[in-house]
Amino acid sequence: MPCVVFLRAVNVGKANRCQPALLAKQLSKFGVINIGAVGTFVVRKDVSESVLREKIAVQLAKAFGVKCEIMICPARDIIKLSSKDPFSEQPSGPNITRFVSVLAKRPHAPPPLPLSLPSDEDGFLRLLRSRTDSSWVCIGDR
Repeated sequence: MPCVVFLRAVNVGKANRCQPALLAKQLSKFGVINIGAVGTFVVRKDVSESVLREKIAVQLAKAFGVKCEIMICPARDIIKLSSKDPFSEQPSGPNITRFVSVLAKRPHAPPPLPLSLPSDEDGFLRLLRSRTDSSWVCIGDR
């Protein structure tokens, strides 16, 4: 099944440096397409999550000496998430940054949502929703 891969904390400052375009080329037999320089990929071919995760981890270690968390979401979840327009009923403006974060693992106990940190009045971070069909994501703004 096609999927989207997110590599956590690659190419941040001088840590965990890799070349995503080269990594995609090295994994081309899986139909991997690089999206930008931050470790986001689309995988077009039908490959099991466990095989894909192992191949990416091995290639990252071998070619770049990088070890990081690898999040894999079915493409249908990302499409479904974006088609729902999760920010449609939320305020917008130049001081608001909307984001979607993919969690590496299921939280032990998800917090009650929506959640504003530090408070509703002084909110710097607001988590609006979590979880798609098979992936754990946080949708929020700040």
